[in-house]
Amino acid sequence: MISNSVKTDITSLFAIDGAIGDNDTKTQLGGLVTRSDGTYALTFSTAVGRTARDVYFMKLSSSGVVEAQKFLTTYTSATTGYAINVKSANYGTDVLVAWEETSTAAPTVFKAMFAVVNVNGDITAGPTQFANARFNRGDDFINFSNGDVGWVTGESGKLKIHRVRL
Repeated sequence: MISNSVKTDITSLFAIDGAIGDNDTKTQLGGLVTRSDGTYALTFSTAVGRTARDVYFMKLSSSGVVEAQKFLTTYTSATTGYAINVKSANYGTDVLVAWEETSTAAPTVFKAMFAVVNVNGDITAGPTQFANARFNRGDDFINFSNGDVGWVTGESGKLKIHRVRL
């Protein structure tokens, strides 16, 4: 039987603009990854205190205490580029962080960007653009049994599995 009660622990990890329902937080959740050592990696994009929306990484202890945090990108303006649709997944002993880079300049172009980040938030590989890869806010990244990272998209009437190999 599934209980209809939910226990919610509210911990303030990062102050965002706006209030519930405002739709003006300047922040977009990326992902929460459970690490094999019981810690967590949290990723998101935010323009709070920035000139454009950048990718942010946090390492959380098993009890939710912030142990490491840093911005992974430094976009200088929304017209030259900013990050949306941040995703993350375990990638060996590291975390694969992905986002789409776009801008307010016409024509609208989306670039799938990937970086490998160690447990302290240091980029150890990338950022690298993956040609012909797309994902959106609703696509979940998963780990295959061999550690590869994957996600599914719908394209031209077909489901397409994308895979990043270790």
